[in-house]
Amino acid sequence: MERLVVTGVLLLTVVGFLAANARTAYAVAEMEVALGWAFRLGGGLVALVAAVGLLGQWLRRADAVQLLPGVVVLLAGLAVAAASWPPVVALGAVGVALAAAGRGKPPPA
Repeated sequence: MERLVVTGVLLLTVVGFLAANARTAYAVAEMEVALGWAFRLGGGLVALVAAVGLLGQWLRRADAVQLLPGVVVLLAGLAVAAASWPPVVALGAVGVALAAAGRGKPPPA
């Protein structure tokens, strides 16, 4: 988890540095377009890998509980790629369902 936070902070620092050093509004707009495409590509790749993994698990007749991590990764990839509300709402619904399913159970030892 720490690695993910450090990577995010580093990415935001680089983006901030690039935006601060952009000489013109056109350069800022170019960078914004490039970042949008990078997010679409990265999110699409994450979603594609998750979908292939889910298909493999489904073909092996995996239990629904075993499919949930793949579903979360798929929805997260779609949320990054699409930058729209439906995947985010679905991801939140899965999170709430997982939290509700875990209520009343003792934590793992």
